[in-house]
Amino acid sequence: MSLDVVAGPPGSGRGAAMVAAFRDALDREPVLVAPTSDDVDRLERELCAVPGGILGGTITSFPGLFGEVARAVGLDAPPPLTPVQRTWLAREAAAATGLRRLARSSAHEGFAPALESLLGELQAAGFDAAALGVA
Repeated sequence: MSLDVVAGPPGSGRGAAMVAAFRDALDREPVLVAPTSDDVDRLERELCAVPGGILGGTITSFPGLFGEVARAVGLDAPPPLTPVQRTWLAREAAAATGLRRLARSSAHEGFAPALESLLGELQAAGFDAAALGVA
């Protein structure tokens, strides 16, 4: 299995090069990793609009890539949490943690979804508990 990284600024032709390389590799079951789920949807629509579609390949975002890698090495990874599950987990974590200054805010209905969103953004930016100084 090889890895090709296509980089360049917007308008540089990287998208067309990426799609062409993906289509040329369909017989090898390629995996195309797009930055966001919106990009995945757009690429799937674009590739399915031409004869032959994308049979033989996978288009995913980075969370999906981790599942593909786990399957490739024979690990059974659990399915990712749904947004509702993540919000429920954020609510339970906030309730079980002494938040001190945020205690009053955490009692409001919108706190858990906002916390889940913040955690998702931090994770997408590559932060983890160690990077934030949390033990």
